[in-house]
Amino acid sequence: MGRLLLMNTLSWSAVAWVGAALGLTLGTCAAPRPPTTTPTSAPTEVVAISATISPPPTITISTATVTRPSATTTPTSIPPTSTATATPTVRATVTPTIQVWVANSPVNVRSGPGVAYTIIGNLETGARAEVIGRDATAKWLVIVFDAARIGPGWVAQQVGTYSGEVNALPIVVAPPLPPTSIPPTATTAPRPVVGARGITGQLTLCNPKTTYAPGERICFNESIVNTTNAFIPYGILGVVAVSASGGPTQFQTSWSGDLGLNPGCVGPTDRCGGAWEDGIRIATPGNYLLYLQICYSPINICLSGGEWESLTGGLAVTVTGG
Repeated sequence: MGRLLLMNTLSWSAVAWVGAALGLTLGTCAAPRPPTTTPTSAPTEVVAISATISPPPTITISTATVTRPSATTTPTSIPPTSTATATPTVRATVTPTIQVWVANSPVNVRSGPGVAYTIIGNLETGARAEVIGRDATAKWLVIVFDAARIGPGWVAQQVGTYSGEVNALPIVVAPPLPPTSIPPTATTAPRPVVGARGITGQLTLCNPKTTYAPGERICFNESIVNTTNAFIPYGILGVVAVSASGGPTQFQTSWSGDLGLNPGCVGPTDRCGGAWEDGIRIATPGNYLLYLQICYSPINICLSGGEWESLTGGLAVTVTGG
């Protein structure tokens, strides 16, 4: 009843809407007259809606703790960029030291370490040569000798001045001696040889014997002739025994000192005293060739080099095994 009274106060359209909402069908009719009586106010019905509202979930916001530097904190210093120019590393280039031999007098350059080797050139006093080796005795040096087409040359160490340490040089194996033909008969005397200075030499055995025991004396006769009209000085005269199989070379000194031969004279005795007999003892068995040799340089130079010359061909002898 309270709801109907409430509708009287609403407009007709509102009634129609409510009716439709309640499923009522309202016919078309004239609008009713308002009642003349004062309607009694019905108490307003309050509909209580019971609803349970869950409180919102508690949201916990985790605040990160940020540590801020205090005003007194000293910032980490950054090392200043160096403006100095870096000094590049300099690698020293080591230049090998060239050891030089200087001739103290005119010197013969030979093909091997000994006077039995061929003369391949000469060096004047003061000439300089690069040294590249030595023989096993350190008495002969191997030099770079441009004038020799057959290879390096050999000079006696003592006839010059060497700037390095001789024993520190590498040992160079001596080349084979120049081949020399052995005469068919040892008793045949070699023909005299006229040297460049005008001296002729001859070497003969004292007897027909050509075979000797090790250490036995091999006797021979030496003769030199001055074919010129001038006095010819020399320092040493002797015989060299050269092994035909490449063995050791041995030299027998017959005359040494301040020597010379007068014009047209025969020596080596004195300056015009005729031929000379001498001998050599060979301990190593083998076949040997004997040569008469002369050195035209002063004796102190001849002992380690100097200007040597062979005055004869090879005289053949044999040393047996014992």
